[in-house]
Amino acid sequence: MRRGVVALLVLIVTAFGPAAAGPPHDLVELHMSTPAAPDYTTEDRGLRGPVAAAIRRAFPGLEVSHRLSRAAAAYARLLETPDASQPPQAGIDFILHWAGCPDATASSTVLYTTGDGAGEVVDALRKLAGRLGEERPTAVGVARVPATVEPYRWRWGIFLVTRRFRLRRFPSSGTPGATIPLQLRLDPGLADPEVVLLRPSGRIETVPVASAGSWSIASIPLGTERGTLWVELVATARSGPMVVALFPVTVGGSPPVAWSGPPPPDERSIRTAADAERLMVRLINADRERFGLPPLAPDPRLAAIAREHSRDMAIHGYFGHVSPTEGGLARRLAEGHYAMRYSGENISRADSIYEAEEALMMSPGHRANILATEPTVVGVGIVAAGSGERREWVITQLFARPLERIDAERFRRKVRRLLERAARKAGVAPPGRDAKLDAVVESVTRAAAASGASTGEIVRRIAGRLREQGIVY
Repeated sequence: MRRGVVALLVLIVTAFGPAAAGPPHDLVELHMSTPAAPDYTTEDRGLRGPVAAAIRRAFPGLEVSHRLSRAAAAYARLLETPDASQPPQAGIDFILHWAGCPDATASSTVLYTTGDGAGEVVDALRKLAGRLGEERPTAVGVARVPATVEPYRWRWGIFLVTRRFRLRRFPSSGTPGATIPLQLRLDPGLADPEVVLLRPSGRIETVPVASAGSWSIASIPLGTERGTLWVELVATARSGPMVVALFPVTVGGSPPVAWSGPPPPDERSIRTAADAERLMVRLINADRERFGLPPLAPDPRLAAIAREHSRDMAIHGYFGHVSPTEGGLARRLAEGHYAMRYSGENISRADSIYEAEEALMMSPGHRANILATEPTVVGVGIVAAGSGERREWVITQLFARPLERIDAERFRRKVRRLLERAARKAGVAPPGRDAKLDAVVESVTRAAAASGASTGEIVRRIAGRLREQGIVY
């Protein structure tokens, strides 16, 4: 979270995802004074009034949302002074979902003004939108509460989101065993919607999605586990798969009106991108350890490929798995001459390494990559975008199981032993060194190195090639 003074008698405090971070101690507690929204939807009534009108004039097409404004009001009430401790991003996301907004996250600002604030709110929005780069915001929430610090009159909360979907009302709680229809419409440029669920037990599953005209429909089984079910909506853009919505559903109870969690840890000791990469690897392995999984070994070659993708995103101003210049993960691994049996990729953009990892673990699809059993190594590549108070980390996590390095001479010796054993069994003299045999072993092991065959498969392939040439063992 950022603090800064802009213009005379106008104070802006901004949160874009975390900014401070180190191992947390005391818990941050948030308590809402009214019940949570009974459902999530983007079909929201617009906010009216002079400030909303000023925003619409300055930002044509930007929706001034009633639900986002409810979240903004709660946020403003929490920060009674400019020096008040701000909640971590997970707390801000709790406020967002408590207000009935289905967005995965939001950019937020607190603004102090001495007047009615329409002009200052518009200026604050311009600064907030400027931090989003090419990502065009589509909806905003604005609310004010009386300021308690002289000489300010009002304390404003502002929430800003980019929505590329429409969601019809979906309940924020339900009865165990119930199945609830979800209706979603993607914006142009997005396709192939997918729904991924994270059960209270940590189990991840995918729900099939059907088309009904321009809308997509899925039946969401709440299951019998009581607790929080996370619903993630994923779609494919030109830059690859992206999370378009993420929200919790309380199974067997009412949506929460309180949240507690660790404060943003102090990351001031993270001076360089290399420091950030080492911390991220530790956090990944700590998450795996919590679920009884072995740690992943850091792989410098994989990290270099990940770092180049983060650098490419930072330089070219996009955020996605498919680079407009370097292509997707398969192409990047091939160009890096990295042969593997398995690969997976997560990307993130945040002010805090701790909270970036926390957000990835809350997303079912990203969590599945972190907790996958297939990979044995990890490569984390992080690049700093901006500097000082405006520094943001661009993060790529790569997970892989590299192909074993195949030694052709080792397989020559193995085949030679098999041939000698077969000769003894047949009562004949063992064959001498044979150029044909060497050529077969060499060609098969080269092909196996490219495809990732196991040792047993390589031996079977060699035997098959030898049989074709009349050599049987």
